[in-house]
Amino acid sequence: MNAKSTVVILILLFIPTVVMAGETAEGYYRKAFEKYLINDQWGAIEDCNKAIELDPKNSYAYSLRGDSKLRLNNDQDAIKDFNKAIELNPKNSNAYFGRGFVKYSSNDYRSAIEDYTKAIKSDPKYSSAYSFRGEAKANLKDYRGAIADYNKAIELVPKNSHAYFGRGNAKVSLNDNVGAIEDFNKTIELEPKNSYAYFGRGNAKVMLNDEHGAIADFTKVIELDPENSHAYTMRGAAKSYLKNKDGSCIDWKKANELGDEGAYEMIQKYCQ
Repeated sequence: MNAKSTVVILILLFIPTVVMAGETAEGYYRKAFEKYLINDQWGAIEDCNKAIELDPKNSYAYSLRGDSKLRLNNDQDAIKDFNKAIELNPKNSNAYFGRGFVKYSSNDYRSAIEDYTKAIKSDPKYSSAYSFRGEAKANLKDYRGAIADYNKAIELVPKNSHAYFGRGNAKVSLNDNVGAIEDFNKTIELEPKNSYAYFGRGNAKVMLNDEHGAIADFTKVIELDPENSHAYTMRGAAKSYLKNKDGSCIDWKKANELGDEGAYEMIQKYCQ
């Protein structure tokens, strides 16, 4: 799952809409939001610029412009807009969420948690803020804290696939592989083409000695993402547990071709 693609989808769910149109700040904001929705980020930025020119204190125009810049991978300019949006409106939950994501992307998980917490304080029903705060906690190895946040995210939005996926990974880290598989199943139900969920479920099945089930999942990962070297490596490992040396070596050689250094070590150890 591409995290940045996910976050911008989640952000737009919480951007307030306006009904006025025309040559006003509100009108330009509305047009910017519509362009954001169809992924015309440069057009959205241009209209946000006009909205800000007409209303320099329009906090939501700054946060929407930041969201568009975030989607264009311009994180540094995005965070400037989020900062300005917060300065103008300290209760702008979108701005805290966006700034939190920029910090998360730079591995500043503690600061990201602070911003997600502020987003939640401003909007206690902000499901994605709980979900991404959970992900930041998981990166700090606070798996139980992460699960608590994922639980809340799912309570608020039962179809939050990001939360199910994150909770599944946290459960794997706590060796709750049965529970993890349940969460990966739900993720796949909501996102049938989520290769990461199949990979996570495959790993959990390996831990439960379900090698055949794991092979099926890693094969699905490869079908969805043919360049995923780790899926070949893990499928090779599952085959080796079933004493399928030829099959495992074929997978490890493919993984090595795709750049997985760990696969090379397996080849040297088992395929000579």
